[in-house]
Amino acid sequence: MASGMAPSSTPCGQTYLPDCETKVLILSARGEVSVKVSGLDAGANDYLTKPFHLDELAARIRSLTLIRFTQSDIVLTCGKLSFDTKARIASVDSEALSLTRKETGIMEYLMLNQGRPVSQEELIEHVARECDE
Repeated sequence: MASGMAPSSTPCGQTYLPDCETKVLILSARGEVSVKVSGLDAGANDYLTKPFHLDELAARIRSLTLIRFTQSDIVLTCGKLSFDTKARIASVDSEALSLTRKETGIMEYLMLNQGRPVSQEELIEHVARECDE
């Protein structure tokens, strides 16, 4: 959780402890940007405000679960850089790198999408799901 942010600032008043297995999607009537940011910074993977269309909710759930299954027991490589998606460890020439969660999320997303352009908006949306240390 970001420093100085109290758990009560999240929509549910809870701190989320993100991991590779559990995904959190907040469904809320509160659509203020500050509330969304607080929820995402507290560890939620996505945030959807009411009213929403059921097709959008289903697509977001598919997206969250697809990422989990795509990452299961896979080591991504790009030259001398490797990333173990299960252990969440990046390394260069087998030497571990010290990265924040956001840096790890950026690197993982770019490595998962090697060979295709990734727009700034797409990357920002993905990174918004990751929380700072």
